[in-house]
Amino acid sequence: MSKFFRSASFIISLAVIGFVGWLAGYFFVSKIAPELALNIENRNLARLESQSASSLSLDPAGITPTVLGEKIENEPAFLNEDLTTAASPIKIFLAGDIMLSRWVEKRALAQTSTDPFDYPFVNFQNQIAAADLAFANLETPLIAGAPVSDGAMIFRASPSWTPALKSAGFDALSLANNHILNQKQAGLLKTQSLLTEQGINNCGIGNTSTSGTAIFTIKDLKIGVACFTYDGVKKIGATLAPLGTTAENLKRELAYLKDQQVDFIIVSMHSGAEYAATANPAQTQFARQAVDLGADLVVGHHPHVVQNMELYKGKYIFYSLGNFIFDQMWSDATRRGLALVLTVEDATVVAIEYLPVVIENYSQPRPANPAESDWILKRLKWAAALGR
Repeated sequence: MSKFFRSASFIISLAVIGFVGWLAGYFFVSKIAPELALNIENRNLARLESQSASSLSLDPAGITPTVLGEKIENEPAFLNEDLTTAASPIKIFLAGDIMLSRWVEKRALAQTSTDPFDYPFVNFQNQIAAADLAFANLETPLIAGAPVSDGAMIFRASPSWTPALKSAGFDALSLANNHILNQKQAGLLKTQSLLTEQGINNCGIGNTSTSGTAIFTIKDLKIGVACFTYDGVKKIGATLAPLGTTAENLKRELAYLKDQQVDFIIVSMHSGAEYAATANPAQTQFARQAVDLGADLVVGHHPHVVQNMELYKGKYIFYSLGNFIFDQMWSDATRRGLALVLTVEDATVVAIEYLPVVIENYSQPRPANPAESDWILKRLKWAAALGR
């Protein structure tokens, strides 16, 4: 009997140790790690703030961009270029990460004044719907299942989000990210099916023999979108999976778009260090290689904060637009993102409208006020100047 009790005691001790280890790991991932990353990001930001505009060689020349009706002073010239003509323009709306799980879904479902699933989109629905092409990164598999707790890193959200994404005005969503396989291949395939039912295209899911691109013909201009995520994302038994940011994938996808005689190529990349103020060498290398291979525009997400932009060989690269819909309310940097409305004429970006956003109530972006807009665009300007 004593031997039995010793064995039982040993098993119970192991269980307690395992539980304590799991609890410590959960606390580190959900609480401590983000704070450490944010401290690093804040130090970088403070260093940038200490430098004057002249030391960063900012060029105030150029046409002032539209930023929610507010005039933004001392913009680098390449942020301001407006070459619009009388030709029929195409408007493209771009946003960063959309996460519909955890607190986003909880806060939306608690609304009574509007359809719960429309709640996160209402403040930008006009800009999204008015665009000829609206695109963002969907960082959540949409499939029925149990509620997702606060701090959990395995995402899932209701299939009822898809009509809301459609009514908001989205035409295409990238599924190339590190969370789309959180519900394994079943979640990925269900998400693709739901989006297709709503007439929303998706990109970034493929393999060596299946392209993951999306193609649109708008006002006689053929636009192709190729989507990628940082290499190393787990492919849990998926025959089709998020395409990694490898040179091989990039060459194959862009070659396919060229074979389809696409006029304007957008490359979307889910890449970079989370909470870092500037792009890392891997992001820069991939984005510039995309331009070298024929991309006309590169837009990034994943860091959860706004990062630098640059003009490389005449093509715009936005390394990270930050969060658009997310529940990371624990810092200004993660609450504040950037959406864009680009005007394209004759396969050339001729104007850019900047739409700084601030997330409220863990779930709903709103237009930033002038002070917030200045804060967001200063990050973009400083980093852009440092990277030129």
